[in-house]
Amino acid sequence: ASLSQPALDALVARTGPHIENVYPLSPTQQGMLFHVQLAPESSVYFEQLSWTVASPLDLKAFLEAWRVCIQLHPILRSSFHWEGLDVPVQVVHADAPFPFEELDWRDLPAGEQRARFEQLLREDKHRGVDLRQAPLIRLTAARLGEHVVRFLWSHHHLLVDGWSLGLLIKDVFSLYDALRSGNRRLPTSRPAYADYIAWLHQREEGRDEAWWRTYLEGFASPTPLPADSRATLARGQAASHLVLELSFSTEETAALQAFARGHQLTLPTLALASWGLVLSHFSGEHDVVFGQTVAGRPPELPGSDSIVGVFINTLPVRVRRAPASSFLLPWLASLQAQLMELRQYEHAPLVQVQSWSAVPRGTPLFESLLVFENYPLDSSLLGPSSSIVLQDIHGFESTNYPLTLS
Repeated sequence: ASLSQPALDALVARTGPHIENVYPLSPTQQGMLFHVQLAPESSVYFEQLSWTVASPLDLKAFLEAWRVCIQLHPILRSSFHWEGLDVPVQVVHADAPFPFEELDWRDLPAGEQRARFEQLLREDKHRGVDLRQAPLIRLTAARLGEHVVRFLWSHHHLLVDGWSLGLLIKDVFSLYDALRSGNRRLPTSRPAYADYIAWLHQREEGRDEAWWRTYLEGFASPTPLPADSRATLARGQAASHLVLELSFSTEETAALQAFARGHQLTLPTLALASWGLVLSHFSGEHDVVFGQTVAGRPPELPGSDSIVGVFINTLPVRVRRAPASSFLLPWLASLQAQLMELRQYEHAPLVQVQSWSAVPRGTPLFESLLVFENYPLDSSLLGPSSSIVLQDIHGFESTNYPLTLS
């Protein structure tokens, strides 16, 4: 990052001298930081991932695998600073201690174990993380039985996106297996998130503006949420975060997949089209806009699929309800073609995209967000040779949007 010498001196005084790198935030990280500063007491963009290992586990080797992983991925040794700076920066530290706590609940009945873990989740969420103090992660292990351990990994979304979670889990357990087998030839580096930031700053943005202006032309007011959703959100304000879950049966999922394959459509297209139609129906508007999360990992950047960091971007999707006389399949095909075209411009920062629309400054471009996640978070990440069995994987995350579907 381009810092004046006084600013750099002040930063070193706050963080210590052992700094590997200093560089700007990505646009998505800047947006997250803005909303964290807007509501510092909230849990916005604080995330938890919990899982159970129901097989023999060498906890000492497991912790060592985490420490090696933190050294491999610079983003995990990063802190974030903005006070007294023209633009916020992320600082990569040469080393960062890994906060770990072990709890022994083996003598407690199963019901009490569940209650204590729920209490742990609440207290951990309330504790949050200090963005200015690396690392922005911590691990808690609760022993439930002789070979049963429930883990809670807490972290901030500023560090990782969903794809990165899978990379980290795979790395940690691969390193664990290597350490257990006595293999000391461990990897010493991975592609760094700083490479992506450098790529962002050198890309040509001129084409983005023209495309997004055309895409959003004529749209001047955000699509309101259904009245019932607003009432539900209002009732949940005391808890600040309300979660409703709906699961499709195996048969329903298979039917959706068969329909998509049979008509050369993708499941994300069906999900986006469905939400667009729901918003159109309840808002009474034929032209609606909502947000979608895109992966944002550029194929032009070597090794982008193996970099741990925040690549995702949130962008508007515009859905115009088809006339009653038209056919569904051509409409879906047209929407999918638009979504494919959008991929070429998915790195444009949301704040800029909003400025290229007719929606007034200070008014959100959309009030709902659809996140379609297609990365595995289960034992399949560990490989066929792993002796570890992962069970009961759960995650918590919250965004700044009134309604998020994922």
